[in-house]
Order: sequence, then C-alpha cells, then structure tokens
Amino acid sequence: MTVHQIRIEPFRYDLARNSALDLVSAEIDLCISLDLDEVLAPGWRPHLERAWRQGATRVRFWYEWPWSDVYPPLRFTSVERIHTRHGWQWRYPVHEELVSDHREVEVQVRSALEIHHLRDSIGSRPHYLDLLRLRAEEHPEDGRTAHLLASEARMGGLWDEAILHERRALTLVLAPNERLHAMLMCAYLEPDRRETWLLTACSEFPARREPWCDLAQLHLDRGDWRACRAVADTALRISEPSDDYLTNVFAWGPWPERLAALASIELGDLERAVHHARRALRAAPADHESIDLLQRAIAIATLGRQATQTASDDRLPEPLPGPLSAPVQDPGWKIAVPFRKSDAASSRQRPAGVNGADRRMMNARTQPLIVT
Repeated sequence: MTVHQIRIEPFRYDLARNSALDLVSAEIDLCISLDLDEVLAPGWRPHLERAWRQGATRVRFWYEWPWSDVYPPLRFTSVERIHTRHGWQWRYPVHEELVSDHREVEVQVRSALEIHHLRDSIGSRPHYLDLLRLRAEEHPEDGRTAHLLASEARMGGLWDEAILHERRALTLVLAPNERLHAMLMCAYLEPDRRETWLLTACSEFPARREPWCDLAQLHLDRGDWRACRAVADTALRISEPSDDYLTNVFAWGPWPERLAALASIELGDLERAVHHARRALRAAPADHESIDLLQRAIAIATLGRQATQTASDDRLPEPLPGPLSAPVQDPGWKIAVPFRKSDAASSRQRPAGVNGADRRMMNARTQPLIVT
C-alpha cells in the first residue's frame, strides 16, 4: 500500500475524492470508496467476486448504519461506493455523488456485500452548512440540493432558512423519498400547518409508514384516541419498508405499535393495548420505554379483569325460594372497567399515556434521519 498526501484548499469533498481516484493505478478493475467511519463487513471479497461479471460498471451492496444499541439499524442498498476504475467522477462539494462520464452503458450487479457506517449520530459538522450553500449556488435548480440545505439549516437551528429552502425544494424535481421527507420536514417546521402537510404526505405516499405514523402521533398529541389508533393501524398494515436511505427506523420499530397501545389504553381496550405493547417490545427488546408501557398495560388490564370478575360475581342474586325453573330477573347492572383519575388528569396536560421518556422519544422521531 502506498500512502499519498494531498491538500485541497478550499476543501470540498468532490475534489478530495477525485484527487484520490486519480492516484489509483489505471490497471485496477474495481474501486471501493470508504470513509474513515465506514468498514467492510467480513466476507466482502467472496461476495464481490460472486456478484461481479464482465461488462458491469457498478455493484449494488447493503449499507448499514448500526446507530443505536436499542433500535434496529438503518439498512438499505446503494450503488454509490463500488464502481469500475474508469468512467466515473465525484460531483458536488458536499453530499457528493458518483456520476458517469457516459462513455459506457451503465450495468449494475447486486451483491450481498455490506458496508457498515459507524458515524456518531450527534457529532457536529458545522462545515456542512457552508458547503451546502456553495452547492446551492452552483446548482440552483437541483431539488435534492435544496432539500439537503434545508435539512442542514434545520439541524443548525435556522428554521426560517430551513422553511425557505424546503418549500423551494418541493417546487423542483425530487426523488419520491426525498419529496416525502421534505413534506414531513415542513410539517415539523410549520406546526400550524402540521396536519395539512401530513394529510398531503399520506395522500401522495400511502404505501409509506412514515407519514401515517406522524399523523397518528398528531392525533395522540390532540387526545383523539380513536383517530390515533385507526391511523396507527393503517401504518401497521404496510408490511414492507422502502429500500432507501430515508426510511425511518422508528416507523419500522416500536413507534406505531406504541401509538396503538397508548390509544387503546385511553379507549379502555386493555387487551388490545397489551397486544400492541408486546409487539412494540418485540420490535426493540432493549427499549426501556416499551418495557414500561407493557408493564403499565398489563397492570391496567389485570385490574380491569379483576374488577369485571368482581362485578360479575356481585350481580348474581341469591337463589329465591320456589321451583328451580322459576325465572330470575336480570337487574340490568352496567359494569365499567375502572380507570385511574391520575390517568384522566394527565391526559389533559400531555398526550395521554405518554410519560416524559415517551415525549423525548416522540420528539426524536420528528427529525428524520439523513445518512451521508
């Protein structure tokens, strides 16, 4: 291995990658571009050799970001890192993309190779914002650039700038997953129009869980338990996640199950609450919030069954004297499952059934993840 030293001033990622690519020998067949926070999973070479065939230009692989010890990793396929030595260049100063010089017809092959991204999810990257502004100056009509700039501005607390760029992105050409993400970001950035944005997103992308989960969350925040559970059920009927980098891992983790469980508790449908709470914990076994929710649902359901049994026993009158065939009149008592006053009081102060830890988790989900 030969180590080269290069210096890019002012720094931009496309020039840095292209300079590194120029140093690769012309005799090399395939290039794999890895960042310092990325690793090839064991067995990568046999996977690559089995997938490769003459005439191919890029290799599709699995990209995985194990960003949490609690929730499942973000996982999708990509073709951005493995390509033939010739015919390719990197473009854009940040969030750079591999582009072809069109001298050859592109042919992609699929592989089981995996690249794992180990980036710290809360790490600071202040230089990204300036580089994205530069990218927007160079490519003012690129919808993805406007969307990425909006997202970076939002993460930097520049909400007015984020709204401006996100609305502009929606007027430009966007990939479907990025258009959905832009709508969800608008719902987050413009709370007074949150419902409008979410309904629009559900209408345009009914096969994605993300907008349905956000809409169910809105109903939970408003205390509309029936609507919350109905929309959460709609999300749960979607059984296959999309294969892209904007798939929300929370929507495919415990989030919709927890929404259905919390709404069921408030509706007094306690057996169903336990059912969804169990499924939420199954989706993320180490999630303490889901553990607490299941324990609470079981406790309330147990109290409800005990109260129902006691009331059922009490409603049977003592045997009356006379023939055994004498009819016994039903007193017509109504049996209600008791509910704690503290639960009712808390529902007026915050989303019912949502404790402080729940709220932190819900807030985290309103900021969809972007992996670069």
